[in-house]
Amino acid sequence: MNRSVERRQFGAIGTVPGEILIGRRCTHPDRGRVRCPAAPLVAAGVRRAGHQAREVPHLRLIAGSEGGDGVSFTASYLDRDGCAVGLVAAAHRTDEAGLAAAREVIMTWSAVWRTRRVMIADVRNACVREPAGSASDTRRRRLGPLRDRACGAPAMTSPSPICPHVAQVHAEARRFADRGDHVVVIGNREHPEASALLALAPGRSVVVESEDDVAALHLPADRVSYLVQPGAVIEQAMPVLAGLRRRYPSLRGAHPDHLCYAGSDRTETIRLVTATSDRTILLGDPDGTAMPGPTVEAVHDPTLLRPAWLAGAECIGIVPAGPSSGRLLTRLVDLLSGLGPLSVVRRRVVTGIDSATEHNMSNSL
Repeated sequence: MNRSVERRQFGAIGTVPGEILIGRRCTHPDRGRVRCPAAPLVAAGVRRAGHQAREVPHLRLIAGSEGGDGVSFTASYLDRDGCAVGLVAAAHRTDEAGLAAAREVIMTWSAVWRTRRVMIADVRNACVREPAGSASDTRRRRLGPLRDRACGAPAMTSPSPICPHVAQVHAEARRFADRGDHVVVIGNREHPEASALLALAPGRSVVVESEDDVAALHLPADRVSYLVQPGAVIEQAMPVLAGLRRRYPSLRGAHPDHLCYAGSDRTETIRLVTATSDRTILLGDPDGTAMPGPTVEAVHDPTLLRPAWLAGAECIGIVPAGPSSGRLLTRLVDLLSGLGPLSVVRRRVVTGIDSATEHNMSNSL
């Protein structure tokens, strides 16, 4: 890419003192039509520097720096198809402060150009149903122990499909309650699916989120059953289950094939993308997913990205969060496509369940 990078200064038409024009496209005297997908990033940089910026669909350039009413500063490169991509800003030739700011913003943003990969954590459709008995699961909640929201898919048009795992867990909850057991739900009290399970065994059910919750239980030792809430992270639920078994040795529960791994898959997808990216952007609702760390940036407006944060990053991870993340994702990828050749991939961890019978039969062949 570096071999094709070119920074040039030309004349410009249409400028006025006190305003910097940012072109979404321009016609380069040598390279012809130039796309500028990152123009909103340039405009935001100008405004942060205290200047007025105006994006225009097409900035008119004139060969040589003496023609026209303004001066334009350009940086461009050729993509793999030979098409020109770049940045352009112009100020009136009598506006010394504007000229300096226009030149500086083009130099700053073009300095972070490089070939990049964008790795998207494919978590938006980790579960394609609305929890049974609840229309409120479209609300996003903070991720914490046993609080993964993989079952929090956007509400679908009625009727909502019911996940087989949910149907099985609900059937087990009724069965346990019918035989007189106290039902312990390992999950998140705030999740609507936990409320749905409690409603199936009214007065004989409780939700536990931690081993401390287990220690506080006072139930008949021989009449306790457990369920793992669909959407809970299995790896976080298992220590709680171990504590429950120690407390109640006669504990009974559903078959492990009924466990829902959507929460675990979502958590592992995010971990994988974060661990293999130089920088990770939590895109959308910053309260939706807890992802602390120096390489993670919560972004609700992609145009607010700063060049220093992208400098040197070969791989940018993106974790969509919140109901507006799909629109923001399209916007962010478009902006990044103006900062160097870009490859966009999606990563998703999916856990499948093999029945023991099928496994034994395959091993016997």
